[in-house]
Amino acid sequence: MAKEYTRVNRLGDKTYYKDPEMTILHREDGPAVEYYDGVGSWLVNGKSHRLDGPAVDYSEGGGAWYVNGVFIF
Repeated sequence: MAKEYTRVNRLGDKTYYKDPEMTILHREDGPAVEYYDGVGSWLVNGKSHRLDGPAVDYSEGGGAWYVNGVFIF
């Protein structure tokens, strides 16, 4: 697994990056953005992407499906 860089803000939102400059959101084994309220966003190379579920997972249920940054449904 490639090195990942993580940032946590004062609210507790956690973001994962692939580069040390922390400009490209990226994570392969979970959401690249984990918001304090339970929302998760899967991104690969800065694009919303997930093949095994929604790329955006809402805390109240439901989600949005993306593949390589393209909205599917």
